[in-house]
Amino acid sequence: KREIVGVLGITRDVTARRLAEQALERERAMLETRVEERTEVLTRTNVALQQEINERRRVESELVRAREMALEAAEAKARFLANMSHQIRTPMNAMIGAAVLLQDTGLDAEQRNYVDTICASGDMLLANVQDILDFSKIESGRLELESWPVDVGHLVEEAIDVVAPSAADRRVELLYLLERDVPAWIVGDA
Repeated sequence: KREIVGVLGITRDVTARRLAEQALERERAMLETRVEERTEVLTRTNVALQQEINERRRVESELVRAREMALEAAEAKARFLANMSHQIRTPMNAMIGAAVLLQDTGLDAEQRNYVDTICASGDMLLANVQDILDFSKIESGRLELESWPVDVGHLVEEAIDVVAPSAADRRVELLYLLERDVPAWIVGDA
């Protein structure tokens, strides 16, 4: 019996396969590096966004507190103005009432002119106090305009009477002229 011993050898060139595996390994490593880099960038971006969100919430909270404080201050101002106007109007009404009573006494022309000026000035001062209250009402959104007939000539005369003594002290004569096309009466809030 004869034994046949043989070696069978198959050779294959695996160079291309090995090169492909190495290229694939390099690509995988490069992709992992990119994923790590992108993950780090996303993590930093998320931290920055969270900080931005926290800062915006803080600013929003401060704005809400500032708005509440402003509303409280406006309300305190309105209460103060209402109280002060009452404190001013009460003695002013008494002074104007006394001047009106004085008008009914035997005054000469010069004295009557002075008393008329006191009355007109008192009325103007009361109107100014009312205007201050109106500004406060405007700020709070509670202003209601009145509509009444207003004598334009009388309104102008009252305005002149208020500044006339000061003008006379400076030797300035005040005159006014209402043009013909100016209506004698208007409807509005004097």
